[in-house]
Amino acid sequence: MSEKDDLLNGLLGNRRRGARTGETPGKTPPSGPDLLGSLIGDAPKPAETKPPTPATDAPTHGLTPLDLLALPGAQRRMINWLSRKRQGTADEVAAGMNLDRAAAEATLKELVAAGYVNEALKDGDISYRVVFRGTVRRGPVGLPAEIWARVDLDHMTFLRQVSLFDELTEDQLRDVASHMEERRYQRDEVILWQGNTSEHVFFIKSGIVGIARYAAKSRDRKALAYLKQGDILGEYSSLMPEQGGISSATATALTTVDTLKIKRGDFLQIMQQHSSVAISMARVLAQRLIATDSHFSSSLGSRLCLVISVGSETGATLLGNLMALALSGASTRGTIYTEQPESHRLAGALGISPTVETHRHPAGYDVLVASGFSGLPPTVRATLVYEQLVTQYDNIVIGVPSWSEEIMGFLIGYADQIIVVCKPDAESQDRMAKLSATLRTLVHPEKVGLVYVLNHPTPNGNGGDAPGRFDAVLPFTPGVPDFGALRLETTPGPLVDFVRTLADRLGRTNQVSIYIPTTLDVNQEADTTAFVERTLAFLGQRFGGATTNQARGVWNSADAGLVGENIHIVRSYGTQADVDRYLPEILDYMEQLKIALRQEAMALEINHKLMLI
Repeated sequence: MSEKDDLLNGLLGNRRRGARTGETPGKTPPSGPDLLGSLIGDAPKPAETKPPTPATDAPTHGLTPLDLLALPGAQRRMINWLSRKRQGTADEVAAGMNLDRAAAEATLKELVAAGYVNEALKDGDISYRVVFRGTVRRGPVGLPAEIWARVDLDHMTFLRQVSLFDELTEDQLRDVASHMEERRYQRDEVILWQGNTSEHVFFIKSGIVGIARYAAKSRDRKALAYLKQGDILGEYSSLMPEQGGISSATATALTTVDTLKIKRGDFLQIMQQHSSVAISMARVLAQRLIATDSHFSSSLGSRLCLVISVGSETGATLLGNLMALALSGASTRGTIYTEQPESHRLAGALGISPTVETHRHPAGYDVLVASGFSGLPPTVRATLVYEQLVTQYDNIVIGVPSWSEEIMGFLIGYADQIIVVCKPDAESQDRMAKLSATLRTLVHPEKVGLVYVLNHPTPNGNGGDAPGRFDAVLPFTPGVPDFGALRLETTPGPLVDFVRTLADRLGRTNQVSIYIPTTLDVNQEADTTAFVERTLAFLGQRFGGATTNQARGVWNSADAGLVGENIHIVRSYGTQADVDRYLPEILDYMEQLKIALRQEAMALEINHKLMLI
């Protein structure tokens, strides 16, 4: 058998294996002529063939039998060698094919540029893998249809969910889709190299992409960010053509990643044609700059709780001090409470001199009274105070009145938790409703915990409750000690329980869920309780706790027909820093689960974005 026949049969076998996986329930298979199918005799007849539309899922990269026949001999032989080995480094290719390393690298580079080979990066070594063309869409791989439908989106459905294109009409969106090409990357494969020219902007359709940068004098990479479904990659270089589109970091697929990529010139043209896309793009870049800036505080381990008082005498100062008190026992660099723009008011509440800069509360936390930045505008003082505190303390609690909009707006960008405190009178609740509308545009619910509290600071204010608007309603509580003598053990129980709950939630706004099946090999029932317990322990050790519940799903298997199954969902919550820190371990753990449970794919959900491992 010749090397052409050998690889051709392999390609056709790959097509036949894909046909056995079945179609996704409720989905339309890709239209257009099927080259591989025509070669094995199951392609649609010409009269039945429909022209491709922008929403089809047929990929435009990868190797087909005709591509193989047209390749130069050196490239064809290398493809054949790699397809037998599944992957190989440049040294392995050169040694296995008796080639000079420089010649092997040159041929590999040509195959990568043509889209026939992908580069994979693992433990600092680069391997090369053949990319076979075939439909990216496939059957539900042993998962309930409800889960699969959240991952397997056609192009138009996906693009409708991208905020960049919110204001485009259906026809305009279809035109955008017509400029896009689908590209799949397997785990460890490189999407963009640090220092290389990027000619495309990528929209992540599914999966997780790791953004990392190589450090000087080291092969190690420093993780900068993780991108998931709906995120954009390569937009910086596309907007700076004068710099040649050079990528500042390396982007690697941490799971199987499906992307839609568009040429840089086409993307710039779309922004010129549609001002709403350009404005949304500017908003995305601004949000990333804020996130990068706030990442500085999280990298230092600091957490900010912002207590916003709607009106006067709401009890926000008491709640803020109790939060500081509840947080003070679990920190190494300490906890501090202050108020902006009038921190000097705390001197009277504590019975100390207003010239004291930092007062050590007997309960174990600090109170910033005088910042030392007097004479400067209030907004400038607030920025300097925060920058000073973030380098010194693990937990920062800052009280701000709602009328101080500029200071409030600045601190919201760094907050891990926002507590809005309101009195029960109609005027305060009306102000709270307006503030809530503003916060909805400024606060990302997956990154910031937002809690609305209706507080009764006096015994005659227990009327006018509106529980539907609030996450908690605190009745008037007599017997609360003065601020200077504040202790958890002497504070009434309901208040203590409430602030302890809030303190435990501080920063833990990111949800991680692992879906564990109750069947093996499609339809073989199995007791997977031990795997559930193991997963509870795994997430609990990393995020401080985990819970589990069951869901029922029904899906269609090409081999077994309609299958019903219970799914265990193990869920935990953590800070963004914790999720970023443990994500590589979670992905490795999912791979181990997949093998142990004999699954084709496992479902992982992070912040309501589902992906398959």
